[in-house]
Amino acid sequence: NASRLSESAARVRVLASRMREVVWAVNPRCDTVSSLASFLEQQASQFFHQANLRVLFEFPEDIPATPLDANSRHQLALSVREALTNVVRHAQATEAVIALTLDSKRLIVEITDNGCGFDPAKVAGAGQGLLNLGERLRGIGGRFEYASQIGVGTTVRFVLPLRGALGLHG
Repeated sequence: NASRLSESAARVRVLASRMREVVWAVNPRCDTVSSLASFLEQQASQFFHQANLRVLFEFPEDIPATPLDANSRHQLALSVREALTNVVRHAQATEAVIALTLDSKRLIVEITDNGCGFDPAKVAGAGQGLLNLGERLRGIGGRFEYASQIGVGTTVRFVLPLRGALGLHG
């Protein structure tokens, strides 16, 4: 009975997390890069804590409220979650760094792990997840890049142009 109760509690936590994500995704007040950064930090911290991995954030001190449409924000968040899942499931990493870079033209989210890495030349046929990430980013006008080295780790990068983005100082 205790194990069934524990399983039920875990399912409720997952459902609650998914509901928070849905509410965040459709809330027009969250249509900014700063909201995305806060969401990613919260999600990654929780995700890696449960997996016993250390996570470091390299985010700018001040993230402006640069507009980011709901679909782009949501697709980017889903892509980052998929990348984090890959780190936990496949990388055998002890640490990951999530970096966010923003200028007047684009937003870049980069995830680097210190895991086992893989041979990019051998992933083409088997890497359906990587293909899916590429398609998802292209669907919102962005691009997905990755680099990996066996025994060193993997870096994935999501680059999204900011349409009609305001200058950082004006």
